[in-house]
Amino acid sequence: MRVITYMMRLCKCGRKIVGNEKCCEKSPKKKTFRKTVIRNIKCGGVAIDKEGNVYVSDTNRHEVRRYNADDWMETVVAGGKGQGSRSSQLNHPTYIFVGNDQSVYVSDTWNDRVMRWRKGAKEGTLVAGGHGKGDDRNQLFCPTGLLVDQFNAVYVADYWNHRVMRWRNGDRQGTVIAGGHGP
Repeated sequence: MRVITYMMRLCKCGRKIVGNEKCCEKSPKKKTFRKTVIRNIKCGGVAIDKEGNVYVSDTNRHEVRRYNADDWMETVVAGGKGQGSRSSQLNHPTYIFVGNDQSVYVSDTWNDRVMRWRKGAKEGTLVAGGHGKGDDRNQLFCPTGLLVDQFNAVYVADYWNHRVMRWRNGDRQGTVIAGGHGP
């Protein structure tokens, strides 16, 4: 299972991930948690890559961290430069998606944009929104859910615009594929 958010789900490596200010590891054979592996986190989203590494967005620290599958070693992979709107910053990151190349896509919710951080990058690249709050096709208003397909098209749940948008690779504006007519 690649994307996990808010709710507890089982990943293919047998870990259960919990977003209530901690991340726990649970044995698939037992009904109790073995240990808490991440503490003091305000988790907006969780994803797992094909190697079993766990990615967690922290809305308080405005960053996304990767935890190594073997030893839980922590690495900041997006943001980490404080709250803000520069290409090296995030503002309340929530949903995340990890591509096969370990690029991390982040719903940068309070900046009304989606950013992509290539593996090892110090700055992200804008892939959707980023032109202020609004309902134009180049804008988002509180992006939440996020998915990237095999062609690198980005699908975004645009919460306050009540729509799902698609941005193909390199597009300057998205296409409404569902909703968009208000609550």
